[in-house]
Amino acid sequence: MSLQNGRAGRSPLWWSGAAGSKPDGTPWAIDFTKAALKILDSGRTPEQRSTWLLGFIQRQDLARLDDDGVRELQTHVAGFCLEEQNRSGPGAILHAQYYSIFTARRLAAVAEELSSEINKVLAGAGWWNLKPASLTRSIYRDHRTGKGVESIDANPETVLLWGAQTLVRDQLERVLRCRECGRWFIRIRRQLFCSNRCAHRVAARDWRKNNPQAVSEVRHRSYVNWVSKTDPAKSKKIRRRGPRREAPVRG
Repeated sequence: MSLQNGRAGRSPLWWSGAAGSKPDGTPWAIDFTKAALKILDSGRTPEQRSTWLLGFIQRQDLARLDDDGVRELQTHVAGFCLEEQNRSGPGAILHAQYYSIFTARRLAAVAEELSSEINKVLAGAGWWNLKPASLTRSIYRDHRTGKGVESIDANPETVLLWGAQTLVRDQLERVLRCRECGRWFIRIRRQLFCSNRCAHRVAARDWRKNNPQAVSEVRHRSYVNWVSKTDPAKSKKIRRRGPRREAPVRG
């Protein structure tokens, strides 16, 4: 793969958009190219790429990112775009300077657009129409394998939207909303929750509901231990209470 990563010029690649004007003379960061290629070379599965995409569109802090946060996310976006452009083999050039369009505000706007379209498709509420103004799809024959290789060339935002739409199409049946926190995630086998944290929270709540006597015992022991440390004499007088009663629902 040929890479455009070392021109002698300067680039506002790491500008977050927080300041009033772009900084002058910001040097090229070679680490950007290395980090983006590391994502490409890791060979992420469609499930892993979809997990990243869903995490990106559900972030609430994008508009408030500082320069370091924007730098890191620009790198992940570049890696995602390279994966999409080189799905069937190497063929795309990494124009690192083009990713400077992704300021904090722009990242937030793109995530909001993706979130709206993806939620619409997942809810079966309509079509997700993508009509890029300029996108070139190319194919050629890999002489080493004899197979056809496909590549697309467009600005990074178009590639990001194109790749996201392709992933949603292919992973649609596996995208599920977490029953606890409401976040979208890629389901693995019979998974019902986005994380172990949400699964444990639901399991603990159900256990407390189905085992009121055991919950009462745990609370009592905890209270006795706390009192014994602050007032040992009082702890000997504590009487055991029964399980708490649920408050009546007022009509």
